[in-house]
Amino acid sequence: MSKWKKIIKGIEDSFTASAFAEAGEFETARSIIEESKGWIVLAGQGSEISKKICSYVKRLCESTKSGLQIIWKGSLSLMDVKKRLEGIPFKVAFVSKSLEDEIPIYLRHLHRISMVVLTGKKKKFKALFNKLSLEFVCPLVVISEKEIKE
Repeated sequence: MSKWKKIIKGIEDSFTASAFAEAGEFETARSIIEESKGWIVLAGQGSEISKKICSYVKRLCESTKSGLQIIWKGSLSLMDVKKRLEGIPFKVAFVSKSLEDEIPIYLRHLHRISMVVLTGKKKKFKALFNKLSLEFVCPLVVISEKEIKE
């Protein structure tokens, strides 16, 4: 298989796996991206990452064998995050400017992005979602805690 075909296949597999993972079919997603060792990027703001959001991204990371990069505006208890994400390699980058400005800069320096998950209200992230989808070739998900099924 040529290098170009491998790249295209990787992108297709990533989109397919993200669709299955978003629907809660984590075993199917895992089988699609068996060899992926990329990054799931979680971006949001506030004083905490909810248990539901942590559980959601943890399952995504486990199903795609990805690490987690968190871009966060606000303050977090790293002890709580560490406890909720136990077993998942993760890094946290705290930002002071708007997420709309910081996320694209951060993503440009990150290699092997499996998926970007924006947590919050969809209206807030609409312009950012459009901007990211034009520049980055990876699945983008905007999700709120209310939309996550337990």
